[in-house]
Amino acid sequence: MRIFSITGCSTSKNKVSAPASEWHYVTTFYADTLKRFNPVPMVVNALMDIQGLQPYRESIFLVVTELFVNSLEHGLLSLDSALKHSPDGFAKYFELRQSRLEQLEQGRIKLIFRHQPDGDGGELTIRIQDTGSGFDYLQANSDLDSNDTFSGRGLKLIRQICDSLEYSNEGRQATAVFRWNNGD
Repeated sequence: MRIFSITGCSTSKNKVSAPASEWHYVTTFYADTLKRFNPVPMVVNALMDIQGLQPYRESIFLVVTELFVNSLEHGLLSLDSALKHSPDGFAKYFELRQSRLEQLEQGRIKLIFRHQPDGDGGELTIRIQDTGSGFDYLQANSDLDSNDTFSGRGLKLIRQICDSLEYSNEGRQATAVFRWNNGD
């Protein structure tokens, strides 16, 4: 079990402002909304309001962003990260991303958050599901150790921040568990 805490901050700044409580938050975004709106900042703000997780905002924002972007780009838009293996390919990837996003007619991404008290902290489960074609998450995991390209670093960061990261449903569902502790 990995408990994430911020070091180098005073204890009062590192304290979560609300007592750990049990809650569940679910929201779904459909193609027409995804074409024009990035829901991550709004959703992360809601998490901060519900549980007072301000000391962990940056880490939670990073995890939710990476999982959401992977779901959108690889799930709904069927983009291949192999395009990003060169600077020219990186630009092509984002041109293709914009084009496919503008043409997106169907699909949805569901964000599911469940929080449980855990000792002097809590466990936040972050689950993101999409209705896309999925992606080869086993290949993505195997490339992380030798990654020196413009893609794939997000999953490695999530694994460093979270206690666990698992993919299922042929890559259409990602589940990360983030533990926090108010410390001594």
